[in-house]
Amino acid sequence: MLTDKETKTHKSSEAHMDELQKLRDENVVLSQEHKRILERIEELKKNEAFKEKILDLSVNGMYIYDLVKGLNIYINQQYTNLTGYTLEDINGMTQEEFVGLFHPNERAVVLDHMREVINAGYGEVIEIEYRFKTADGRWMWCLSRDAVFEMDKDKNATQFMGTFIDITVKKDAEEALMETNRKLEQANRDLQEFSYVAAHDLKAPLTNLTTLAEMIDEKTFVSSQSQEIYARLKKSVHQMYSTVLALNDVIAFKTTLRDSKALVCFEDFFNEIKESISERLEETGTTIKADFSACPEVNYPPVHLKSIMQNLITNAVKYRIPNKALKIEIKSFKVDARACLAIKDNGLGFDSGKFGKKMMGLFTRLHTHVEGKGVGMYIVKSIVDSHGGKIEVDSKPGKGALFKIYLND
Repeated sequence: MLTDKETKTHKSSEAHMDELQKLRDENVVLSQEHKRILERIEELKKNEAFKEKILDLSVNGMYIYDLVKGLNIYINQQYTNLTGYTLEDINGMTQEEFVGLFHPNERAVVLDHMREVINAGYGEVIEIEYRFKTADGRWMWCLSRDAVFEMDKDKNATQFMGTFIDITVKKDAEEALMETNRKLEQANRDLQEFSYVAAHDLKAPLTNLTTLAEMIDEKTFVSSQSQEIYARLKKSVHQMYSTVLALNDVIAFKTTLRDSKALVCFEDFFNEIKESISERLEETGTTIKADFSACPEVNYPPVHLKSIMQNLITNAVKYRIPNKALKIEIKSFKVDARACLAIKDNGLGFDSGKFGKKMMGLFTRLHTHVEGKGVGMYIVKSIVDSHGGKIEVDSKPGKGALFKIYLND
């Protein structure tokens, strides 16, 4: 048997052994934890490197500006690729030098933009376009999108982050397009002025020539050949006079293309037009059935709606079948919230499949035996096109015609 002293010594040894084992176990745990920490640190490093690589591969330049330090604390590789500046270059500039990189025409706008970003809510993205001078001295158009990146405990912005792309090619193309449009507008004004002057200057002498031609008696010409030549001359003068009058009508109409819209009543215009041609309607025995209940009003320039209705109604009367009672139906309706006007007649008609588009050209006439200038449908189409509308025509020779005008209300 063990003595008391030996027993105590044995128990003490066991306690030491237990303590040593406990320390060994704790050391293993610490080693494992340390290993996990090192692995996590390495993982974070890899993630950061991955993020950095992603940011550098971005087509957008990127920057983070610290409002407290008053300098950029980060730019990605694309920032340098686009501008030619490194982070050291940017932060090595004085404030005046850095501000000088923004085009004089946009500096005030950029400063206002920065104030707007700083005062915006967290995550609110604000865009701006401006010119920035690159390291090689050229002006680059930028489209930037900026937002608050960090705030202090009082919710005041301390950093903002932005991205930008080079839109110089786009802006140059826009400027070229604007210049082309300016030239086209000037050319149109010149052409319009020339047309007006030509038509105006020709009108007076042609009026006089027409009057003189009417005053000359064909019987004063002795030979039949002279009478025939005079008859042809007289016809040519009348044709020229009609053409000049038609040109004046077209020019007068062109000046109304920018007239403002108003809420107008179909029936009011119809009654006005019907009254103005009442004698003609009686002479030809024309009856008109009108129904505007499905769409009583339309938001349209008054002079344009009247011109459309008047041209279509008078054309129906003009191109009626002789010795046959003319019937005209006119109505308004809606198609997908779009105001439409339809006019149908039982007149001469034409092959709409063949001549539907051609008949709307300037000085185009399908029925030459009827007097006309050939500008009415050209004016109607020009009006409808100017408002983004369209015209549908359905007609057959001897079967009348149906015109549907989509006014694009």
